[in-house]
Amino acid sequence: MMVKKSGEFKLRCHVLDYPALDFQTDADLKASPLGSIPPPLMEMFEACYCEQEERSDVYVSPLSASLENLEGLPPAIIISAGIDSLEKEDGTYAERLKEAGVAVEYYHYSDVAHGFTIFAFSPVQLSEVHILPGTVDIPTIQEDANDAISKIMNTLRKYLL
Repeated sequence: MMVKKSGEFKLRCHVLDYPALDFQTDADLKASPLGSIPPPLMEMFEACYCEQEERSDVYVSPLSASLENLEGLPPAIIISAGIDSLEKEDGTYAERLKEAGVAVEYYHYSDVAHGFTIFAFSPVQLSEVHILPGTVDIPTIQEDANDAISKIMNTLRKYLL
């Protein structure tokens, strides 16, 4: 939205891999399935991103942006994880972008946790299954991660080549 407003350059697409899109809603009010980032840790992350008074800014919480602000954004791919407190906002944002006429590819992986595209291939993480509570099927995590990464790469090829 900031790039669109400034007109300094044009983005061809954007990749959102289980993104945080709503800093206005208190972390305690978001769903917290077993294995998701717990609310106190989420609050710490949010504090690292922005000051409390900035949380309602549409550049910080794009889920609250008007359709007018979303119109004309570049095509997007959104990856969401089912075992993630961000799941609902990711799906809602995909719908909002579509309402605004933005080309969106939305992929939801219901049986994996936030970070699955990174954790799935880390030997340290895979040896410590408790790192991904709520998920114990490592081959499925890797399969979903492969699929998500492949979809991201295809999107980048489509818009950048």
